[in-house]
Amino acid sequence: MVEEKMIPELRFVEFDDEWEEKSLEEILSRRKKVQKISKEAPLLAFASGQGVIPRSERKTNNRDFLTKDSANKNYLLTEYDDIVYNPSNLKYGAIDRNSYGKGVISPIYVTFVSNISPLFMEHIVKSYNFQQKALRYEEGTVTKRQSVHPNDIIKIKIKIPKTENERIKIGSFLSLIDKKIGLLEEKYQKNAILKNYYYSTMFNINTLDTLKIEYEELFLEDIVTKFSTGLNPRKNFKLNDGGDNFYVTIKNFENGILNLDDKCDKIDDIALNLINKRSDLKKDDLLFASIGRVGEVYLIKEDPVNWNINESVFSLRANKKRVNPKFLYCLMKEDKIQHYFDTHITGSTFKSIKMKDLRKTPITLPCDISKQEYIADFLLKFDKKCYLVEKQIKCFNQFKKGLLQKMFI
Repeated sequence: MVEEKMIPELRFVEFDDEWEEKSLEEILSRRKKVQKISKEAPLLAFASGQGVIPRSERKTNNRDFLTKDSANKNYLLTEYDDIVYNPSNLKYGAIDRNSYGKGVISPIYVTFVSNISPLFMEHIVKSYNFQQKALRYEEGTVTKRQSVHPNDIIKIKIKIPKTENERIKIGSFLSLIDKKIGLLEEKYQKNAILKNYYYSTMFNINTLDTLKIEYEELFLEDIVTKFSTGLNPRKNFKLNDGGDNFYVTIKNFENGILNLDDKCDKIDDIALNLINKRSDLKKDDLLFASIGRVGEVYLIKEDPVNWNINESVFSLRANKKRVNPKFLYCLMKEDKIQHYFDTHITGSTFKSIKMKDLRKTPITLPCDISKQEYIADFLLKFDKKCYLVEKQIKCFNQFKKGLLQKMFI
């Protein structure tokens, strides 16, 4: 049998050598130095998805209560480019390259020094395949206390280029993509902060008074001409029984986007006609998630032709003489109204809201429809900005995923 050569599917043209297999103990050496907090080595945090960071930037639960009398305690030293991991949290991706710099971290973590390109090693240890190999060594009977010992980590074998030049080039190239994704994520966060700010202020009574916009306080049922919902397939028809029409559930719309794809359930024409008699959806109707992600909404952009909803989705038809449909869509996402939904949810594990409670949602409505349209158009610009950046992030992540599959063995 001909031995398969260790050559990746995609690589830089100047390299043609076969790759080689090495165990991590040939590449990584453990850093075990401990010391107290100092000006040169501040106390840092380490978290899944964030890596080594200042403690103030930690997104997960605050653990300051664990570090009382920290000035007199010894911590583990870490330097720039170390490979750091949490033995008890490896299954959640708690392994990364220290891209921050010198500091001290909790001794529950483990740090390694790499004798090959740390940028290259970063993408090796953060890969799904590597983490699955590492988790084979997981010890412990209680899930929360399972861990992967550093002596087992270094037993893992990986395939790498023979030359450091190729390793550096791969690591640097992928890091540029990571940097681009990071910049896009920062941009998304800034847009999201602005978006949330304007959503929280534009529906505020004080804002309306300041802008001298007349308003009235009503219930949702005062401006909606029709509330309806779909049908339960268990009682009325069969799903995925050869039909070509989409059967939309709460899982098919999120963040103002409707996804009609192969993952969406299908129904035949008979089932579609049955639902149409109950919920004859039209352009500008609003879809509302009544279970699970209660309060998620979608504004229908054009008359549905080959789809309708199931019983977990409510549809709302705006009285266009009183409310602009785009304004209603934005209004339903406002914090005060979302809070109303939260306080009227029933069920502990299977959360839902009843139609009668939805109808009684209190709203503040500008009397002038042209003012409503102006506010809606202003807010939807921020929705669009967030959506476009989020789409770019997904594209770059997919691009990177494809590269990783082809550039590594």
